[in-house]
Amino acid sequence: MCDLVLRLNHFNFSFTCNNNNLILNNSLFLRIESHSSTRNTHICKGRKLNDSGSGTGADVIIVGAGVAGSALAYTLAKDGRCVHVIEKDLRVPNRINGELLQPGGYIKLKELGLEDCLEQIDAQEVLGYILYKDRENIKLPYPLETYHADVAGRSFHNGRFIQRLREKTKALPW
Repeated sequence: MCDLVLRLNHFNFSFTCNNNNLILNNSLFLRIESHSSTRNTHICKGRKLNDSGSGTGADVIIVGAGVAGSALAYTLAKDGRCVHVIEKDLRVPNRINGELLQPGGYIKLKELGLEDCLEQIDAQEVLGYILYKDRENIKLPYPLETYHADVAGRSFHNGRFIQRLREKTKALPW
């Protein structure tokens, strides 16, 4: 018997695992899952979750389908694990914020097989920074000489990137 507590966006989720099953100990999780705007994605190659969607049969339950949750779900499902993703709102996040992915982040996306999620979202290649002061500027390029030509930073709309990650994750074969 073991206990696991997950803190996510100021909510605590408590689980108990018994005989390889996760047992939910927090009613807030149930309220979120049953909420009308909640969407659940099940990625299980050859297996389906039970009708209640409680996670029985899932190897992993991921709460949140943002950048980290979607990338983790994709990676685990691609590795053959049955993944249950719970997200309260699958609409494109519409916040006024962009995203700057540094070259090292782009390399990690490539390693995960997720670099195509930057396509069709108007991602702009970023080769470094320019600092401005007193009408003068200094260029600070990324040191990319030792990398493949496609390695650079990328700037994009965060919500569209998250949607592409979700779409790619959901498109994995059951």
